[in-house]
Amino acid sequence: MPALGVRTLLYVLHVWTCLYVCLRVCVCVHHSGQLYEKNANTDRFEVLTPKRTSLRHRVPEADEHMLSFIAYLLQVDPHKRPSAQHALQHPWFNVVYNE
Repeated sequence: MPALGVRTLLYVLHVWTCLYVCLRVCVCVHHSGQLYEKNANTDRFEVLTPKRTSLRHRVPEADEHMLSFIAYLLQVDPHKRPSAQHALQHPWFNVVYNE
């Protein structure tokens, strides 16, 4: 694997950690693949409706390789979501950036 810049690696680790925490702590995934969130006022689980936006809009500084990697990590279905070992095999880690 080529050497990654420290800033790039820290950014990826930060994104990965945030996504993991959000999916594990704040959200439940039903076997159908739908996302649910517990409403603090009613104490009931409600279906989450995603905002109509794109990953490109949310991470404008990312190139196509990084967007592909982030989308790969954001699989809603836990059976489709990669393990850490599989995530590290993503082609984005082979991209060489000039700093």
